[in-house]
Amino acid sequence: MDRLIDIHTSDGCIHLGPDGPAYLLDAADAAIAGLTRSGCLIYQNRRFFHRYGAASVGAGPHIKEVSPDLWRIAESLEKGQTIQNHRLITVHGAGTGEPIAHFLVCRHANAAPAEPLIAFDSTPQNMPPEFTDAYHGLYLANAEGYTVKVNASYEKISCLPEDEVWGKHLAELQEQGYFSQSVTLKVLDGMKRRRAMDVSLVQQIITGKVVAVTGRPLYGADGRLRWVLTFVRELLPLHVLAQKCDRFERSRSGPWPGLGGWEKRDPDVPSPAGARRLPSMPSPLKSMIVAADPAFLETLNLIEKAARCDAPILLLGETGVGKDKLAQCIHAIQAGKNDIPFVPVNCPAIPEELFESELFGYEEGAFSGARKGGKAGLFEAAHGGVLFLNEIGEIPLSRQAKLLSVLDEGMVRRVGATRGKQARARIICATNRDPARCIQEGSLREDLYHRISILTIRIPPLRDRKGDILPLMLHFIREKSRRGNSNKTLSPSVQEMLMAHHWPGNVRELRNVVETLFVFSDSDLITVSDLPRDMLNRRAENGSIKGRLTENASLKDAVARFEEAMIQEVLQECGSAAAAARRLGIDPTTLTRKLKRLRGRASSPPL
Repeated sequence: MDRLIDIHTSDGCIHLGPDGPAYLLDAADAAIAGLTRSGCLIYQNRRFFHRYGAASVGAGPHIKEVSPDLWRIAESLEKGQTIQNHRLITVHGAGTGEPIAHFLVCRHANAAPAEPLIAFDSTPQNMPPEFTDAYHGLYLANAEGYTVKVNASYEKISCLPEDEVWGKHLAELQEQGYFSQSVTLKVLDGMKRRRAMDVSLVQQIITGKVVAVTGRPLYGADGRLRWVLTFVRELLPLHVLAQKCDRFERSRSGPWPGLGGWEKRDPDVPSPAGARRLPSMPSPLKSMIVAADPAFLETLNLIEKAARCDAPILLLGETGVGKDKLAQCIHAIQAGKNDIPFVPVNCPAIPEELFESELFGYEEGAFSGARKGGKAGLFEAAHGGVLFLNEIGEIPLSRQAKLLSVLDEGMVRRVGATRGKQARARIICATNRDPARCIQEGSLREDLYHRISILTIRIPPLRDRKGDILPLMLHFIREKSRRGNSNKTLSPSVQEMLMAHHWPGNVRELRNVVETLFVFSDSDLITVSDLPRDMLNRRAENGSIKGRLTENASLKDAVARFEEAMIQEVLQECGSAAAAARRLGIDPTTLTRKLKRLRGRASSPPL
């Protein structure tokens, strides 16, 4: 039996048990954050995201990073207690009874009601704000059971665009598996039996999401049934949250201090029986992506799930993390064995005055210099496939309204045309900017953001997935070796340095460094002296070598100073020349020769 838990009536403790799955009901008047035992954000409802602009699910920022004020309140809260409209609810595991997660609930007294009273005197094409702007999903069908209208929140919750269900009978949609059971049909069946009443049930959507739905009959002025309105509320499966929290805590290298005595798992303590293992690479991505770090594997699992539905995807991440590569992976999974187009668009590279003609095309004679016969735009080129809008935050504000219109209607009107053309494509957007900040600054329309961010995935930077650095290095080296018919390898000291590097340019910088090493290395063994000078300088500035490099030091002097410091450090750590030679990846005779040369430089003034 499914158990639905309302945050407003919960006593502060939720115990998972063997008596069926438990779900937490989303609330329109509350910002809800699901936190691990150590206080990292693992779930947020849309209200929480809109209020605090937190990173997307899967990134795992600590609640202190999201809001220091929330951190202070959460630390002082006891479970079930309310402070300044904030409550803390603890989830306990099945069997062990130990705390596995917490919900921080921030009530909003002035929020709209969960089930707004909507006047349906107008036509469905001109719905009142209470329908279009409602926080929860709304699904309107007529008295015959045909879909008439859904609101934007329903599209976000279900990952189904309105044109996917519009005009279709609920019996047809149920038969095709869009819903496990239709509450509209149950309401209409009750009307036939002269039992007019609301019907509530738990429904699974074709995308796999589980929601709580309530169907309500609505009557016209003549007293006859006109519509069936369904209220759709998001559900959070608590057993899924428990698994995510357990995987996340075990994947972290160092826990934050807990909140108010919250229990933390020691990474060396084995997980309880039945707990899921660390995330693995999704099968469809094994041949396309190099990854080993648990944080990135979690992201790839989200990518694989998102690729299997048609909702728009927004990829967030710093420059160089591989957003374009992941967009290609989504296209490959979606295409399967079919040949469907993939059209990438680098938005900042298109001049503002050419933006419309490039994306939407133009007719012959539309402007001076227009090609004879006109030209199809990139939207038309992507029809039936995937359109990848890279750096969407750079699109001029004056052009965002037309883009939004095309996304909503699935129709493109070329510049100079009087009629539109159908152009339906899977939309993937990417940006290295913070959407919440862009909206505040006025450079991104909020309605466009909500349209493209139904599935939002944040790609962690390379510095936050250290486990991927060495596999990526080896991959790029093998790739270069095959192309150049060489057999180059990295010495252990170089590998150590690259692992410790901060990588501000992410994967792109790593690939460029490997390219540089291949070009400038004279032997098959790449050593410290082959590293780029700016990397050596950064290492020196961070205090990892003794002595500073002056601005006018030559490359030869800089490398010599770094080599000297590295040898001295390794000798001190290893205690013998033989062990140090093994650690540095060089012959003992070579190390002996270098030591003699360094002793000869001992009286030289430092750089």
